[in-house]
Amino acid sequence: MISKVEISERALLLTEDAVYLNPANYSVWYYRRFLLKELGKDFRDELKFCSLMIKETPKNYQLWHHRKVLVETLKDPTGELDFICSVLREDSKNYHAWQYRTWLVTQFNIWDGELDYSERMICNDVRNNSAWNYRYFIINSTTGFIESVVDKEMQFCFQWIRLVPNNESAWNYLSGYILVFFTSFP
Repeated sequence: MISKVEISERALLLTEDAVYLNPANYSVWYYRRFLLKELGKDFRDELKFCSLMIKETPKNYQLWHHRKVLVETLKDPTGELDFICSVLREDSKNYHAWQYRTWLVTQFNIWDGELDYSERMICNDVRNNSAWNYRYFIINSTTGFIESVVDKEMQFCFQWIRLVPNNESAWNYLSGYILVFFTSFP
């Protein structure tokens, strides 16, 4: 089917069966996107299918890549942050969801509320390295490491370290800011 480059509804249905059987098959996802485009299918419908698949296999790189290509093609991130939130509610440390969120906010310049989101995620699980890393990424991508921000972030760390002294995530975050502080401000 792929070698003959069959473009049909039948081929599209077969790709659905194939990704259910092996959602890690990159070639099938690629062929599926090709068919969707060639058959003039609505990529928003495919996003719904993709959402169902992610609920079943939330840590599948190929599936997240498929979603990224769909949203990139649509040039519209509407509903994507909410979708990622729902995935992270199930597993707040899902690396693929965090990476996708990082790509999404960068690609579509959706920075508003992201620092608050990282804080909520840290409040929910102070040991969530992904949330701490995301917070660092947001600051680096928005305000940068100006002295007032560095001071505020160090205080934020101290607050969490006092509550959970053996929390490696907060200590690692703090060490990053100490390095920034001593290399950036004389």
